[in-house]
Amino acid sequence: MKSMTTTKQIRTVMLFALCLLFSLSVGAQPMNRKADTKIVDALNQLPADNPALYNRLMGDIESTGNEGVEMLLSMLYRNDDSRTKVEYALDAYAAWAGSGKFDAAKRDALVKLLRQHLATVEPSSLATR
Repeated sequence: MKSMTTTKQIRTVMLFALCLLFSLSVGAQPMNRKADTKIVDALNQLPADNPALYNRLMGDIESTGNEGVEMLLSMLYRNDDSRTKVEYALDAYAAWAGSGKFDAAKRDALVKLLRQHLATVEPSSLATR
């Protein structure tokens, strides 16, 4: 009888360990998101309901680097409802970057990227509202 209880305990511990491993692997997934996923998630959650969410979303956009900003810039040329969200996200990100959240090197790199983009924009390529 005693060995049956031990077997149940071992099964319970093993089941618990498997559940714990599964929850850790699921919990780790958001950290490995791709830039396009982060950008789409941020667009879907903006405008943020509170400062903590706003800072997290801006941090998510920042973590995508130039790739994420270039994605947002390319979305400006759409002629649909997402364009308004993209404009909001870029405006919020620029304000966030200028508020002291970036070091000077990151801020300068963002300004350089935006200037490069603006230099290549044809006014006729912009979508109209």
